[in-house]
Amino acid sequence: MSTKQRNDEHSTEFGLWLRKNHQRYIGSHTFSAQNLDYVWHNYKQNWLITIEEKRFGSKCSFAQRDTHGIVAQMLAAASGATVKNERGKSISIEYRGHYVIVFSETDPEDGAMTINNKLATKADLLKLLTTGAIG
Repeated sequence: MSTKQRNDEHSTEFGLWLRKNHQRYIGSHTFSAQNLDYVWHNYKQNWLITIEEKRFGSKCSFAQRDTHGIVAQMLAAASGATVKNERGKSISIEYRGHYVIVFSETDPEDGAMTINNKLATKADLLKLLTTGAIG
């Protein structure tokens, strides 16, 4: 059994190689290879969110929901922790959540969308991107 192959051409060569060869070289069925589309970081206000994008009404697989959910819980547990940024400055970062954005077509301009399974508008999306929250 191998990792589910992508049904589009939106991967890097390494991503394709991992999905095709990980069991051959690593020899285990205990790995799940999931990508995360965006880590959206407001570096002035020191907060971040994670975003998974789906097009044409597609849904996250069980494995993707499982792995992304674990990552979101770990980030939530660490929210507010002091970390060092690339400039060497100690800062406290707030994690504001994981969001799955599903477009009925390809983007907010060409059809309907949901954010975390709720119908959303372009204004809702812009609010999420500027504040790290919806609603």
